[in-house]
Amino acid sequence: MKLEIEELVSLTLDEDRSHRVISLLGMGGLGKTTLARKIYHHKEVLRHFEAHAWNLLPSDEGKGRIMAMEEEELVKEIYKAGVNRRLLEDIGRKMIRKCGGLPLAISVLGGLLSRGISLSEWERVNMNIDSYLTRGEGVELESDIEQIVSLSYNALPYYLKPCFLYLGSYWNEEKIDTEFLYMLWLAEGMISPEEQGRGETLRDVAERYLRELASRCMVLVEPNDFSSFTRFKSCHLHHDLMRHQCLSKGREEKFLNLVDLESGTEYFDSTSQVPRLSFILNEKLVDTDRKQLEERMAPNLRSLLFLSKLGTLLKLPTFQKLKLLRTLVFQGCKFENDKLPNGIDKLIFLRFLSLKDSLVNALPSSLFNLQYLQTLDLRTLNTITLPNVFGKLEQLRHLFFLKKKSQRGGKLNLDGLNHLETLEGFDSDSDCTTGLTKLTNVRRLTASIQDSIEELSVIVHHIEAISNKLKETSLKVSGVDFSSEEGSTLLGKILICNSLSRLEVHGRIYDKLPSYNPQLCRNLVKLDLIGSEMERDPMELLEKLPMLQSLLLGNDSLLGNRMICQALGFPELKYLTLCGLPNLEEWNVEEKAFLKLSCLKIEKCHKLKMIPQGLSSIASLQKLETRLMPKHFNDKLRDSSQLPYATSIILHDQD
Repeated sequence: MKLEIEELVSLTLDEDRSHRVISLLGMGGLGKTTLARKIYHHKEVLRHFEAHAWNLLPSDEGKGRIMAMEEEELVKEIYKAGVNRRLLEDIGRKMIRKCGGLPLAISVLGGLLSRGISLSEWERVNMNIDSYLTRGEGVELESDIEQIVSLSYNALPYYLKPCFLYLGSYWNEEKIDTEFLYMLWLAEGMISPEEQGRGETLRDVAERYLRELASRCMVLVEPNDFSSFTRFKSCHLHHDLMRHQCLSKGREEKFLNLVDLESGTEYFDSTSQVPRLSFILNEKLVDTDRKQLEERMAPNLRSLLFLSKLGTLLKLPTFQKLKLLRTLVFQGCKFENDKLPNGIDKLIFLRFLSLKDSLVNALPSSLFNLQYLQTLDLRTLNTITLPNVFGKLEQLRHLFFLKKKSQRGGKLNLDGLNHLETLEGFDSDSDCTTGLTKLTNVRRLTASIQDSIEELSVIVHHIEAISNKLKETSLKVSGVDFSSEEGSTLLGKILICNSLSRLEVHGRIYDKLPSYNPQLCRNLVKLDLIGSEMERDPMELLEKLPMLQSLLLGNDSLLGNRMICQALGFPELKYLTLCGLPNLEEWNVEEKAFLKLSCLKIEKCHKLKMIPQGLSSIASLQKLETRLMPKHFNDKLRDSSQLPYATSIILHDQD
């Protein structure tokens, strides 16, 4: 493309041409717009012309009007657009000065302006800043920044305001699991079905809402490296001032009350019927704290959260009086006799129930009479005993299990959950595989299959059958011999599943990895191979996987003595672990392989002579860690600069 750009730039700057219209013709998808944009932003072109504009009026009506313009009118329109750009720059500088040069205020303001780029929009924001700061004239700069943060909230569209205010439920700087947050928003009715696009679920709309809050610099998000479906792993409010703004607005608008027993602060409006209440608990609740909890649990509550990091013991009265409750969260809590408080099974409007990181021995059968329950999070800290009556929860959309669970009445049968979209923690040891095959609306599946090639075959067949709906699959397979003819065929089917995002295989593969084809592992981001006993170098295949970001070869997964990684291989890999490869002596890495590798771990590879020379040119490689490696191997790393870009090198010698 470089030659085409230079040629077109030359034509654009040619003063001898009788006209300056250059047409780019070609079928859709060839890159005409990309090429035109590169020319438009080329430094020589920008320097040559006094005024320039890109796509003056992008609407169909605007395009028609421009096409009908005479040359003189068109010149005036273009001139008006270069002028607007200079005015925007002037206004931008003024607003930055008003922010006092502080990053928080500037980033929040930038997020606000990113939503509208018209001159009138910028002028309106600039005037609003003036009016906000004038009200606080004479106060400290921090108050001015608070006013800018307040302005960013007021500029939110109506549908984002409650989603933002709900983030005040959590303690300061807490990283909130995004999938958990989406389910909370859904239970509260904050995600409108009218916002759904074709093929979207309400969960997809919730993710779009969070992305918009992040683009406005009101929320910080952590990317999810190990998922092709969940874009963000966690999120939290951008700054202390943003959290203060969130809580103040939540109280002012009678949206949320917060009682923080950990820090001794609260945002509580006792004069009104606020429908949401969040308790942040300290390690030990004294009697006065418990009395405070009871007094604030008003009958009108729709949302109630108990949040603890340290396993707080809750002694609570019956929940039966909270008849309107839709959302109930116990996070990191313990209960008297390890049983849920009385009355929860009577909350007939409950949509969301979470016991995440809490200690509960069992769930009563009566809990499954909650006909409107949509999300049930059973990722408890301990093994939980469950009644085999899940089919009663006909409206359930999202079900999260801890792997360690027991059940009364044989394997847990999930047949009847016809609306289920998320199933995390399915285990063939404790859950009925035939029941899983009845779930035809699942979009996200995390499953563990052990010691049964028959059950694995049933699950893989089901994944193929619902492939048009399934968006993300994570599988852990152990005790299955993939070196057999049946096993190798099954492995090939697994690896071409479009939804496969994470795969962990414990068991023999031998040399039965399939040959590469473009359909293989198109969305696989994390692969763990343990005990595979491969004699041939698997890198020839693995390095071609386009989305792979994490790879573990562990415990005899490779029995050969040589490994070669070719140029341009592993284009997205960030994390590589080699563990327990007893025969590996030579590892060669060609230049321009592993271009994004950031973390390398080598453990119990006793015959490996040295790390590859090709790793020394990888600027992204920040961390190297060795464990149980021979001293002479580690000494080479200590005495040389083989990894000049690494900022962390941790070496553990073999005893």
